[in-house]
Amino acid sequence: MLDQYIIQIINMGNILVMIVLLVILGIMAMLYMDRKDDVGDRAQRPVRQSKKDRVKTEKIKSEPDVGRKPRTLSVVKPEQPEEEYEKDKLTGAYNRNHFNQAMQNRIDGNEDMSVIYGDINGLRQYNWQSGFKKGDNQIQRVFNILRSTAPEAAQLFRVSGAEFVLAMPEVDLKQGENICRSIRSKVSDDESLELDIALGIASATDEGMELKQIVAEAEESMMKDKLLCPSSSKNNQLNLLLYLMEEKFQETELHARRVQEYAMKIGKKLQLPETETNSMYLLSVLHDIGKICVSDSILQKPGKLDLVEWDAMKQHCVMGARILRSSPELTSISHAVLCHHENWDGTGYPMGLRTDEIPLLARIIRVVDSYDAMTNERVYSQARSHEDAAEEMRRCSGLQFDPRIVEIFLEILEEGQRETAA
Repeated sequence: MLDQYIIQIINMGNILVMIVLLVILGIMAMLYMDRKDDVGDRAQRPVRQSKKDRVKTEKIKSEPDVGRKPRTLSVVKPEQPEEEYEKDKLTGAYNRNHFNQAMQNRIDGNEDMSVIYGDINGLRQYNWQSGFKKGDNQIQRVFNILRSTAPEAAQLFRVSGAEFVLAMPEVDLKQGENICRSIRSKVSDDESLELDIALGIASATDEGMELKQIVAEAEESMMKDKLLCPSSSKNNQLNLLLYLMEEKFQETELHARRVQEYAMKIGKKLQLPETETNSMYLLSVLHDIGKICVSDSILQKPGKLDLVEWDAMKQHCVMGARILRSSPELTSISHAVLCHHENWDGTGYPMGLRTDEIPLLARIIRVVDSYDAMTNERVYSQARSHEDAAEEMRRCSGLQFDPRIVEIFLEILEEGQRETAA
């Protein structure tokens, strides 16, 4: 009997708990519905505008009822013509929105089109130090120079705070490079300008090429130019790499200067465009960057390397390319760094490329780097005379070296000797 009584009490307790829970849920549901209705009522109430929120209105007359005054409706009245929304207020150039629309255009097959991509170096730091008002003045002066130099049909865009694009129809690459030089000259001559600029140029090469492709190539060219500008923060990155190389092996700076001088002269003979010239400059000073990953015992070994050491040395091309690929500004020369020890006949490393499979800039560096190594003392070899080195270059022409590059280079050396003798 007692057991049954206890079970009944427990069942009644469970029922009471369920009843309490149901009551609580019912109250919560009622509160929720009341709150929802209240929110709905408030949403339907008209919102009263303050004086600051009111806009200018035009009176729109409707058919008035007898004895009633005509009603008015509020409509926003644009204060500027539609085309003004496409212009940058500070410079008067087209803004980013108009630039994005223009990027969808394609170039006709017979139409020349060149694009200059530019950046005002150090503008952000200048704004912090001198104030945005002076920074705006610098921007306006640069854009005035751009307008005075650009062809009449050109379109000028301000694509970010410091960056701009100059799209020039009916202008080929050579004409575009001349315009770049003129812009740089005017910026340099303007004593009121405290900042300089980096410029890149690219032109349409294929029929139906989209404008955005040309812009991308011009931007890549500009980033290389930025590395060479002393006032650019990107230049610090280049200086850091050069510092690491100098710490690793002492002959780097002088070797790089000589290689650069020879390579630039060959580039001038070949009439390379400015974009390739900038790449040549960077390649001439950074082609051996991968050697910072090679052991000092190998780099400084006075005798011949054994097979294991030679395999480790050959990896400097691969490591150099990897280092440069980590930087967007240097990616474009990474393949040439990878290939600068490839031979014309396919016996080089690391991939065994041959003839025109090897990038032109890498073929140039292969020639001038080898000549400089032969004519200057290294830990593993004595310096050779110019005559011996020139004879070796002729012997290896068509084997290690591109015959055309060897011919041009030897002509340059002979011209230099005649000038020295005179």
